[in-house]
Amino acid sequence: SNESVLASFVPEESASALQGTDTALFGLTSVTVEQSDGSQVNAFAMGMDADSFIAPKLTEGDVWAQPGDAVVDESMRDEGYAIGDTFTLAQSDQELTITGFTDNATYSSYPVMYISIADWQALGVQYDGMVSGVGTDGDVDTASVSGDLRALCTTDFINAIPGVSAQNITFGLMIAALIIISAVVLGVFTYVLTLQKQKVFGV
Repeated sequence: SNESVLASFVPEESASALQGTDTALFGLTSVTVEQSDGSQVNAFAMGMDADSFIAPKLTEGDVWAQPGDAVVDESMRDEGYAIGDTFTLAQSDQELTITGFTDNATYSSYPVMYISIADWQALGVQYDGMVSGVGTDGDVDTASVSGDLRALCTTDFINAIPGVSAQNITFGLMIAALIIISAVVLGVFTYVLTLQKQKVFGV
């Protein structure tokens, strides 16, 4: 999967066998929301159990408890959505109902919707019986790690998100350029000030 969660397919049985202080199975894929006016909204669907430790905190509404329930990012309000509204995804005929909202839930700058693992697996035949990975918190029993799994720390996981590394490099270059420009401006200012004060210094 090249350490990309979007390209990761782990058998649910292998993922469930992982033992640790706290574990949470999840699935992640890009989706397209079909709107009633014919327009589309790009988003990501994340399947997980509503009571897992990686589940988002809600700003309004309830968690996904029934098949077809979804909690979406607050930015979906800007698209005209409210609690109780339904929508379909271009990838399937599955209809989802918004039961709640959460804040700052984005992936690669696109809004994230949280659904059950079963609903996520129903988005395509390639997801049947699969998950994208397992989130862990605390100690992990290394003996329970199967060959289908590869451990990634939080930093490596974030850097594997499309666009993050490139964005970090761009910011690094901008900061370096600002430091160089500041040094040049300070050098020129000091040089001019020195020339103006030559008589005072007796040069």
